[in-house]
This record gives sequence, C-alpha cells and structure tokens, in this order.
Amino acid sequence: MAGRSSVAAIALTAMVATGGAVASAADTASQDVAPPIVHKVTQQEGEAAQYWTPERMHAVSAADANPTQQKRQPLAFNAVNSTAPTDSWHASASPYNPIHGKIFFTRDGGDYGCSGTAVASANSSTVWTAAHCLIGDKPGQAVTNVVFVPQYNTNNTADRPYGTWEMHSYSVPNEFSQAPHDSDGYYSRRSDYAAFAVRRNAQGQRMLEKFNGAPMAFGQSLDRAITAYGYPVTSVADGHHLFECSGTSSVFDGFAGVPCPGGGGGQSGGGWLSNINGQWTVVGNNEGINGSNIVGPILGDDAQAVYNAVQHINT
Repeated sequence: MAGRSSVAAIALTAMVATGGAVASAADTASQDVAPPIVHKVTQQEGEAAQYWTPERMHAVSAADANPTQQKRQPLAFNAVNSTAPTDSWHASASPYNPIHGKIFFTRDGGDYGCSGTAVASANSSTVWTAAHCLIGDKPGQAVTNVVFVPQYNTNNTADRPYGTWEMHSYSVPNEFSQAPHDSDGYYSRRSDYAAFAVRRNAQGQRMLEKFNGAPMAFGQSLDRAITAYGYPVTSVADGHHLFECSGTSSVFDGFAGVPCPGGGGGQSGGGWLSNINGQWTVVGNNEGINGSNIVGPILGDDAQAVYNAVQHINT
C-alpha cells in the first residue's frame, strides 16, 4: 500500500526555458509544433530528498498500478504487431548502468514510483520519462516530492550510488497537459512523454558530472529492435530492481509497441533504447500495456520541443 504524505501540493509557476544554447542535433525541432508546457517547482530545495527515506522508498506503489490503467483491452494492435515475443520482462543484464533510474513522487497523499532515463543534454541535468508520472490524472494536477535515483537499489538495500536528484523544472506536451486521457479513459498513448531537469546536489554538481547520459534521437522509425527498461511491479518483480525486455517494435495508429509480455505498473517512463550507429540511444519510453505489448509514443517534433525546453534550463 502506498505511504501517505501530509505535504500539500506544490505550487507551480510557468517558466520560459533559459540558458545559452549548446548546439546539438536535438536543437533543430520544427518551429510548427505547439509550444510545450514548462513549469518550475517551488517546493523548498532539499525537502523532497529528505522526504524519501529508505522505508518510504520500499513502500511505494506503481503510479499506474490500477489494473484498468495498466492493462488495456488488446484493441487491434495485437493483430498488426504479429511479431511473436522473443523475450519477456526479466532482471536487467545492465543493473549497474546509471542512466536507468527510479522516479519517486507523492500524489493525492500517496507515494508512487515510475521509471526514467538520464539523457545527454546541454544542462547535464535532464531526465526523460512519461508525462503521467509528473502531472497526475487530471489536467493541472501537481505531484510533489519528485526525485530521480540513478541505478536505484542495485544491492537490494534501497541504495543510491549516484545520489538523489530533486526535480527543478519539467515540461510536458501541451496536448497531454490539456487532455491526459484518450477517449477510452486510458493515458494518451501518443503524447505520454515528458522531460524534467534536476537540481544540483549539495556539492553544486550537475547530475551528468557524475556519469554520462544516454543520447536521444527524434523522428526515428520505430519498426526496429528495441530494449525497454524499467522498474515494474509484477508477480516476479517488486518494483525495486531494474528489469528489461527486448523485441522488434511496430507502429499502429500513431503509437508504437514491442511484444514484451510480463510487464506491470512502475515501468512507465522507462527508456526504449536502440543501437544507432553503434550508440545505445533513447528513441522512446514505456507508456502502458496493451495485451502482450508494451506501448509508447512516437517521439517526433513535439517530443523534441519538450526535450529542448528542458535541456537549456539552468538549474
């Protein structure tokens, strides 16, 4: 059961992304996309990190643990994605890779968890995840105590070998902010992605001064080999250990899926990595489950705008 928090919902103030441009391929997003929503957290610095004791971390629930949210009716996607599963969610072969981490947060008085990926960025402080991990079920609903823990719990002791990084600011697509659910009541498959910048640590270091982030690529074909990562809660996974699943993705009706049975709540936001020119690159993220597939949005110009809005924020 989720732990309870008496912390009030944090105030959020609209903010324009700042910072001198560090040229990168990701800065070339189309100018014809809707500007993303960008907010700065006003929760007092240090409060979120202090809140997350090992006991609270072990007691969290998955953000999407509601079975009606995480397990959709199969729709027609299974017929399109006819590739037979060659893998299922299992303990990761890369548990010591710090780009993968767990996100902890409080919403409506309960403590929850999602997954995220530290990505290369101009501010060396950017995490990629799912939008529903940051703004909740209702338009404008805020979450509190948001932290990212790279390489969480590798040694089964809620350890944090690379520290606890508090959220400074975040960005989500305008579309998801206004309408986080599809007409069927589930989280939007097409726009459920987000980026957030983390504060510096007590020593004044940026997160990616401790380790290298994963490169990101936008506008990629998602008919490709994918390895998905996350911290799922299932009959064989407790949400506190990194799991992975590999398969060939395919596209249906504006979103993508990978035949990977055995997933569960808590894996949301975890990165989809693919080998591009010899580099394991983030090309998507876990959004939900559709039958035996994990599904996620296609990261195009709108996603690139979300990333750019955050990567230049000076934390």
